[in-house]
Amino acid sequence: TAALAAKRGERALALSLALAFATPAAVHADPLPAVWNLAPLYASDADWETARKALLADLPKLAALKGTLGKSAKSLLAGLDAISAANLRVDRLRVYASMKQSTDNRDAVNQERSDVAAQLGGEYSSAIAWLEPEIQGLGEAKVGAFLKAEPGLKKHADHLRNSLRLARHTLGAESEAVIAALAPVREATGEARTLLFNANTH
Repeated sequence: TAALAAKRGERALALSLALAFATPAAVHADPLPAVWNLAPLYASDADWETARKALLADLPKLAALKGTLGKSAKSLLAGLDAISAANLRVDRLRVYASMKQSTDNRDAVNQERSDVAAQLGGEYSSAIAWLEPEIQGLGEAKVGAFLKAEPGLKKHADHLRNSLRLARHTLGAESEAVIAALAPVREATGEARTLLFNANTH
């Protein structure tokens, strides 16, 4: 589903950042800092908030792509490119919020930002909940023809094939939207446990 794909992308981005920022402790005479350098994501919390609002404003555009993917190979490419770019923006926002919170789970501002990011993730997933059902509705023959007709779709080939393969496990667009909207609620249980654990250990 779209929510699962977004979550995997977030984890991949977080891992990439961790590896990029990591330096062997042996080369440091002083202890490593206890906070993340998040400048490659956003220079400040204010920049994060600006980016969040911009993405929120763009969600209706993603929802408006519903029903357009099957018009032509170029329409499919344009739609998938737009969603892929938006997915990266969501990942950046959520990783920043998560890393800021991880420095101190007791910080109310960081907690609120993490909650807002989770809510945004749910709204994003709801806006594109139609995506997988629509791809699957195109069918293997049409998707295959589009892949042959439009070289630019090559970067989306794995996504398209996996979506077709998972058709039997995918609900309709409305049901997927409901599930996506509940994602922040499901995540809240894990966040609550983390907050309680840290409150008991500090």
